[in-house]
Amino acid sequence: MQGDFARGCRMSRNTKIILAILAVGAVFVGLMGYLANARRAGQSVAAQAIVLSAERELPSGKRKKENTIVTLAYAAGTAQAQGRARVDGPHLADYPAGRTVRICYDPSNTSSIRIEEGACG
Repeated sequence: MQGDFARGCRMSRNTKIILAILAVGAVFVGLMGYLANARRAGQSVAAQAIVLSAERELPSGKRKKENTIVTLAYAAGTAQAQGRARVDGPHLADYPAGRTVRICYDPSNTSSIRIEEGACG
């Protein structure tokens, strides 16, 4: 009886390969999520920034949708800094040059910024 059960539970080589690929994919997705959260946590300081320019980023390669890249100038502590933030979707009209926006930046890497959506950190 036990022999019949063991024979019935054998996985084919293809099944093992598929399970291995799924496991590697799950680890990759988890690692990317962790890195995104770590980067976002580092962007812990809020500041006012002035939009210098905004440009379209057209879909290419892995990117399937259009984004907006916003170049900003701001004070990082006592130093002036500039950085670029990616905004999902086509939002050129939302970021005209001269507009003031709130950002979050990483004090150890002042060019690592994002346009604030909620609390920083």
